[in-house]
Amino acid sequence: MESWKMAAILTGVTYGLYNVFTRLAAGKVSDVLGAGLMEIVAAAVLVLVASGLYLRDPSVIQWTKAGLFLSALAGLSIAILSVLYLMTFRLGAPLSVAGPAIVVIGSAVMVFVGLICLREPFTMRLAFGIVLGFSSIYLLMSQS
Repeated sequence: MESWKMAAILTGVTYGLYNVFTRLAAGKVSDVLGAGLMEIVAAAVLVLVASGLYLRDPSVIQWTKAGLFLSALAGLSIAILSVLYLMTFRLGAPLSVAGPAIVVIGSAVMVFVGLICLREPFTMRLAFGIVLGFSSIYLLMSQS
C-alpha cells in the first residue's frame, strides 16, 4: 500500500469522528462558540505537537510565505465549516445523511479544482467516480 493511502484512511476515520462529535454537540452549544472551542482545542494540540517536534529537531518546522498564506486560507475555511456543520446538525440534519452528503459535495469541489486549476489528469475512471459522487449526493439529499 502506498504511504499516502494509510494517511488518507486515518484522515477519513478522524474526519468521521469529527462529524460524530460535531453532531452530538450541535444544539448543546451555540454554533459560533462550539466552532471556536473546536479551533482553540485544535490549535492547542498543534502548538504542543509542533513544540515537541521543534525541541527534537528544529529543522522539521519549515515554511514559505505561500505556505503560510494558503494555510491561513485553509484555517478560515475550517472556521466557517465548523460553524456551518454545527448549524446544519442543530437544524435537524441526520448524521447518516448530512455527513456523507457534505463529504461528497466537498469531494466534488476538490475534483473540479484538481482538474481545472491544478490541471490534474482526467480519466474515464475519474469520470465514473464523479458520476457516482453526484448520484450519491442526489440519493442522500432526496431521501427526506
